Amino acid sequence: MRQKIWLKFLQIHHQGEFAVDVSGNYRMIFEGYDKNDVISTKKAEIVTVQIISIEDYH
Repeated sequence: MRQKIWLKFLQIHHQGEFAVDVSGNYRMIFEGYDKNDVISTKKAEIVTVQIISIEDYH
């Protein structure tokens, strides 16, 4: 059975970026880009991502 991934849209310190939990307290922070390679926060438009960091958020 496939595990559900929770995508979080970040607003305060990482405005315009997304995060997913990777293990324990760690999450991967990334930006999304549309087909024109322009940064986007609309999930339906995102075709590529760039990983910004992997952080311990506690």
